[in-house]
Amino acid sequence: MLKIVAGVFVRGDEILLLKRSEHRKDYSNKWNVLSEEIQLSENPETCLERAIKERLGIIDYHIIRKGKAFVDIDDEISMKWLVYPYLCEILGGEIKLDAEHVDYRWTKVEDIARYDCVPGMHKDLETLGVAL
Repeated sequence: MLKIVAGVFVRGDEILLLKRSEHRKDYSNKWNVLSEEIQLSENPETCLERAIKERLGIIDYHIIRKGKAFVDIDDEISMKWLVYPYLCEILGGEIKLDAEHVDYRWTKVEDIARYDCVPGMHKDLETLGVAL
């Protein structure tokens, strides 16, 4: 089982969605919150910090709250994750995506259904109290 962090970024009544590159092995071209595999030498918060810097180019952020870890399973691709969700906000800086993502959007929670999102993303939001 892979251990990952999920960073849900909020700005007012909007959340940040990232479009995965077509070169990604799983869920290419789908929208998701920030997610990153936790390396052996990391704890969830150090992984989150690394992912925010590497994937978004942001160093000025704030963790609003940490959600309870949960297991997510996708039987279609035979994957199982232990997810550590975090609700965050960007305090300063401009988003500069890395090669893992090709686009980003700030969107209202009620508009998420318009996006082709990775399965299970709603669990990240629900765990953090972000209503769909």
